[in-house]
Amino acid sequence: MSRNIDDLSEPMERTARSALLEWRKEGLSVAVTSTLRTEDEQVALFAQGRGWLELVNLLRRRAGLKPIAESANGKTVTLCDGVTAKSRHQGGNAMDVVLLDKFGKPIWNVALAVNDYKKLGKIAVKLGLTWGGSFTPIDPVTGIGWDPFHVEL
Repeated sequence: MSRNIDDLSEPMERTARSALLEWRKEGLSVAVTSTLRTEDEQVALFAQGRGWLELVNLLRRRAGLKPIAESANGKTVTLCDGVTAKSRHQGGNAMDVVLLDKFGKPIWNVALAVNDYKKLGKIAVKLGLTWGGSFTPIDPVTGIGWDPFHVEL
């Protein structure tokens, strides 16, 4: 699974670079966690949280991904199966990011950085991206949708 901005489609690459620059200007430290995905990678991610751990890890190995623990298999991470429902990642038109704290550690718990994730989303939308934090359902605690780490064209 790529984390390289250069692997994105040309329009997404240009917009992603602008977003990263704007986020930095606004004081947001961001790491790119996913850009382009193969079909096998998408299928493996779709299985996560839906299938037995053995099957999930078999699919992950086939896709060249590291196996996960049972605790990581409790939550779905994508709605796109990669075959009949393609992800925007598969066409190079999406990227996933995570905010970093002042020590450079990922902030996966959105509740710890609600305002910064909302700022990230607002900037993404201003640049013409769709922000996953606007996807329903919306978390009643944070007021942010189910995929705040995702932006797409």
